[in-house]
Amino acid sequence: MADHLVQNATAGIGRLLSHLDIVQGDVEEARAFLKLLGWDLPPGLDDIGLAALNISDFLTKLDAVIGASDAEWNDDVAMAGRIADLALAIEALTRQIHDLAQTLPTRLASFGDYVDRTQIHKELPRRLFDFLAANFLAQASPLTYAALHLLNIIDYPYYAADPTIFQVEHVRATINYHLFKVAVTSPDQLFTEAYGWHTSDFQSMTFLTRLSQLLQTLGLRSRIQPLSPQAQEAWLGRAETSSNQPPQLITFLHEERGSAFGVRLGLSLFGAAPTSAGASDAGLGLAPIIQGHAEGAVPFPRLEDTR
Repeated sequence: MADHLVQNATAGIGRLLSHLDIVQGDVEEARAFLKLLGWDLPPGLDDIGLAALNISDFLTKLDAVIGASDAEWNDDVAMAGRIADLALAIEALTRQIHDLAQTLPTRLASFGDYVDRTQIHKELPRRLFDFLAANFLAQASPLTYAALHLLNIIDYPYYAADPTIFQVEHVRATINYHLFKVAVTSPDQLFTEAYGWHTSDFQSMTFLTRLSQLLQTLGLRSRIQPLSPQAQEAWLGRAETSSNQPPQLITFLHEERGSAFGVRLGLSLFGAAPTSAGASDAGLGLAPIIQGHAEGAVPFPRLEDTR
């Protein structure tokens, strides 16, 4: 079993890195990819070396693994050699990326202080891997992706354009590795860091949006809408006077349609604003939803007179 886990993990990492195929030998694709990571290039520079990455051997080794037949996968001896070759190819490719980053100060020395401003030689491997990992998980395992996104382990912070550091406007795929430990040891701290829990700036809309994504991945119908003033009065004892109404997530856990019962059971999860400006008691409210009615009859069979 352990051998199969190693094989599957190696193949998964291989699929993740295979997305670099789009930049191999294509300067325009390499430049576009660099912008996805948040960087613009200085005038006169078309590529930092991404297009020159040689991933042909890696792709060949990867194809030998993921293209294997069921019979070949069941042959541990045959697959062990292919997995070992792929592991070596992965190591060689990651070394190429690391070496490229380390050579950037020398490679780009003629472009002034570009490297010092961007810190691209330090951040390129991390940003590149985070981008590839987040996109790979979103495609390969939507449920895992949605759960990690809810926990803020996968995040997409917004960065405005800043020409002084050659930064383009972008949303950066970021994996917060430290939150794996925090999620286990101090989940309360995780939600404070991710959503402002226990602060005056609790981001209820962000939390509910990510939770809705997870519920939809599980196959549950859900939607987000403003919480009506009537519902606020009933559940919170007050109504927001501003135009920014609290968000409400509605999801249905059980539905019966076309039957005699026609029942829908669900939940309403909504944001609760702080009781006063600057207070840290903002939070969430929960209310059950029960819709429909039941119809039925109890049969009373005729009894014979036994007198």
